[in-house]
Amino acid sequence: MDVSSLYTSTPYHAALSAIRHYLDQRQDPQIPTTTFLRLTELVLTQNCFQFNGRFFRQVKGVAMETKMGPSVACLTMGHFEEQLFSQYTGSHPFLYKRYIDDIVGVATGTRQDLESFIQFVGSFSPFLKFIHCISDTSVVFLDLQLSICDRKIKSNLHVKPTDSHNYLLYPSNHPISCTKSIPYSQLLRARRICSEDSDFSAASKNILSFFEKRQYPTKILTGALQRIQGINRAEALSKKSNTSTNLRIPLVISHHPSVRPIIRAIYRNIETLRKDPSTRDLFPEPPITAFRVEKNISKHLVRASHPQQPTDNTPGTFPCGRSRCNTCPVVGKNTLINILGSNGNRFSVNQHFTCTSTNLVYILVCGRCNCLYVGETKRRLADRITEHLRSIKQNLQGYPVATHFNPPSPCSIKDLAVTAALMCRGSDRDRQTAENRLIMKLGTLSPHGLNIRMDLF
Repeated sequence: MDVSSLYTSTPYHAALSAIRHYLDQRQDPQIPTTTFLRLTELVLTQNCFQFNGRFFRQVKGVAMETKMGPSVACLTMGHFEEQLFSQYTGSHPFLYKRYIDDIVGVATGTRQDLESFIQFVGSFSPFLKFIHCISDTSVVFLDLQLSICDRKIKSNLHVKPTDSHNYLLYPSNHPISCTKSIPYSQLLRARRICSEDSDFSAASKNILSFFEKRQYPTKILTGALQRIQGINRAEALSKKSNTSTNLRIPLVISHHPSVRPIIRAIYRNIETLRKDPSTRDLFPEPPITAFRVEKNISKHLVRASHPQQPTDNTPGTFPCGRSRCNTCPVVGKNTLINILGSNGNRFSVNQHFTCTSTNLVYILVCGRCNCLYVGETKRRLADRITEHLRSIKQNLQGYPVATHFNPPSPCSIKDLAVTAALMCRGSDRDRQTAENRLIMKLGTLSPHGLNIRMDLF
């Protein structure tokens, strides 16, 4: 099973309830639970980000990039599962394991019992949605393919069809120790996953072929494979406790081919410092070299945040400057700021618009007789005005704007001017309401204007 969009589907109250549940089980609550909860609430509810020069706050779910996101998701799911299994009275799965939002299990009962359990899981929470797959032969879980063979569970390496195997290119500017370790680590992963030696042999051949395409020398690949072949699966799966205390002082420098002679010189002369009574206590052991990543071409060329361009807040509607924009000529005739209605009321445009502005109310003005038409659009202003221009040029019947700018009327398309009037931030209904208000304010209903009706919902 898989939890659909776990992070964004986790409500704040469920996450805080789960965290409280586990914090209350501490044997030494030196820091009060309420303190942790308040800090967690601030992290969950004050997730702000910038996009396109504007700031937003995520109001639902756990932010994907927050450091505590995986922990909050796991605790919420753990609390969910405790409640789930305590309340489900039917047959439980023989095996149930989860990694964050991916779940795998084994059932020894009937298929109907398993489907009843899955149905109960799906209906247990109104916020969490599950996708499941049942198979009598094999299932995929993360990068494992689990199958039943001779009444035993067999595991093999699973590779997604979309995996490009775009490993670090061998000639790239990285420490050689880093580059050489990648084939070994991938082979070790396959050794841990594959329960059958034949499966590991096939998987290792595929892995080595991917590294050959990334220009890794045969000597490095053969050496990595020989190291792995000397490790059985049980040894690869065993946890190794690190009890050694490393007293070596790190030498942190940016990686570059030119620093290699410097490092060699340091190691050659470290003995001089260790033999000197005034410095030998500073370096009981040689320093350990640690490389920081130097800026690559991408870091120089790509920025996650671009400097905001200065904005023009001059009221009115202005050409967008696109080469094929049909609306630029009709908004560029003159900058309409004050619109006089047939009833004597005036409307002043106090916002800045271009042909590409969206979600707005606009006004068509006849420069010959000052007749007005008020409209609204969710799309770009240019897209809607293009439709008006097409109806005028084709003299479409039943369109009051087209009728006004075609014979026998003395007015023509050359008299047409356009201005956006109001930017609307709400729903479609809010925008249509703003349109109706402006129609009434300027008196543009026929016969005093070109609007033939108002949409009253």
